[in-house]
Amino acid sequence: MTVGELVAMPHLGLRLHSGAGGLGRTVTWTHTSELPEPWPWVSAGDLLMTNGMSMPTEASEQVHLVEELDRVGACGLALAEQMYCPPLTPEMAAASDRLGFPVLRVAYPTPFVTISRAVGEATLVEQSRRVAGTERLYEALRAAASGERDRAYTAPAIAKELGCPVGVGRAGGGEYTVGHVKAARGELAPDPVLV
Repeated sequence: MTVGELVAMPHLGLRLHSGAGGLGRTVTWTHTSELPEPWPWVSAGDLLMTNGMSMPTEASEQVHLVEELDRVGACGLALAEQMYCPPLTPEMAAASDRLGFPVLRVAYPTPFVTISRAVGEATLVEQSRRVAGTERLYEALRAAASGERDRAYTAPAIAKELGCPVGVGRAGGGEYTVGHVKAARGELAPDPVLV
């Protein structure tokens, strides 16, 4: 799930304050903190949610917060409205825009757990999709190795899962059967994989 997809969910009451260039960042998890320096506790892909109790008031400190969260790979910062957050400075918004680091406002009274559940459910769906894809890859390879299916089946099946051209050949060399998949814009995906 991306930050933009999260913001587009109307029941969450999220709106973009700044950093629109980062709406494509992937949200892998959520984290809440009221620490003045939360970045040691935030991982790549985390959306940091806060009521703003420790949000600095000085512009330079707000900029530093955004820069540090971006440095550790956080996907964004979500600040609860009508709670304890001081006014956000234009300098912080400019830093957020420059870095493509989304700063979101959370409408009162949206509980953070509602946002966490949305991210958790989306993550579970993505993990299930990956497991199913991996299972299809293994099945195509198993069928080829056992002789149930030939290379004419295996290459396109693997190419479909990986989203790139795939060549399937015999051990020790020989001819390859190539499966092609069209990329999103109708072009062949680059860099074939040889199996």
